[in-house]
This record gives sequence, structure tokens and C-alpha cells, in this order.
Amino acid sequence: MKTVVFFGSPRKQGNTRKMVDACIEKVGGEILTVDCCGGRFSACTDCRWCRSHAGCSIPDGMDDVYSWVEEADAVIIASPVHMGTLSGPLLSVLSRLQTYWSSKFVRVTDKVVPRKKAGCLLLTAGSSDFDMERNCIYTASFAFRLMNASFLGCVLADNTDHVPAQDNEHAMASARRMGGSLSLWKGQEM
Repeated sequence: MKTVVFFGSPRKQGNTRKMVDACIEKVGGEILTVDCCGGRFSACTDCRWCRSHAGCSIPDGMDDVYSWVEEADAVIIASPVHMGTLSGPLLSVLSRLQTYWSSKFVRVTDKVVPRKKAGCLLLTAGSSDFDMERNCIYTASFAFRLMNASFLGCVLADNTDHVPAQDNEHAMASARRMGGSLSLWKGQEM
């Protein structure tokens, strides 16, 4: 079992990390955490290099991430909600999935990223808002489609300014269930 976690929080040991830890304790296997805030990844520059080549022209470590995505059984997007959507650094990293879009619609290659399952972990400091959740889920779902991942669902921990994620029993239990669901798909036909 191989899992890629796109970690979108600038707080390395904050609420988002607690939710990720709860989720991956049930996943097992090898885990690659892509630190979108501290990893110094650049955003897509629309240079269009990927229209004629696999991968990306920016030499910042995304080639290793692409290799993991292509071998992974599961993908997790974990982010605090900033300005009603996923964190900016996470969005920058996800923009680099443009190479998969180009592969499918421009290069039209035979290479297809293997099917995998995916889940999303979201955290808000205050109360949640339906439009905000919908925005985050729409963006995450688009990224999952580019990685050929079937979206299992989203776990939301809200009001983390007053109730830390690790004290939100419902959210933590839901994150663990998601991890268990992701691990169940290893080796199964999707």
C-alpha cells in the first residue's frame, strides 16, 4: 500500500497534522507527505512544456511526487480552509498536476495513471459554510480526477479555534474511518 498525502498547512504540528495522523494510522504501508508549505514547490507557470513532455520543466522535486502519484493506491488532500478554499501553497502544488491533464487531452498518451482511491481532510477555525465546503471539495475532486482517483469523501473539523482537532471526537473518528476505507481498496478492482 502506497499513499500520497498533499499536506497544505503551514503549521507542521497543528490541527491538520492531527487529522492526517488519525487517517494514516489506519492506512498502513508507505506514506509520502508532500509538504506544500515548506517543500518549496513552485506553482505551474503555464510554460506548456508538459504539452509535449511527461512531467514538468520546473526542477523542484515534483518529479518524485509524480512517481509516487503514479504508483500510489491512495491519495489524501489535507488542508485548512483559507479564504473559503484550500490553502494557497496547496493550490500551487496541485496546479502542477497540469501534466496529467496535458497527458490526457493534449499529448493523448497511452500511459494512464493507475486507478486509486482518495479522500479529503478539511479544517476550519470557525463554523463551516456550505459554499466554502463545496468550493474545497470541487477543487479537490478536480485534482483527484487528474490523478485518476475515485473520491471517497471529505472529513471536516470545524471550529478548531475553540475545539482542537484532536479533541473533536467525531472528526477524529471520521478521519480514522476514511483511512480504513482507503486501505480496503488495495488490490481491489475499481
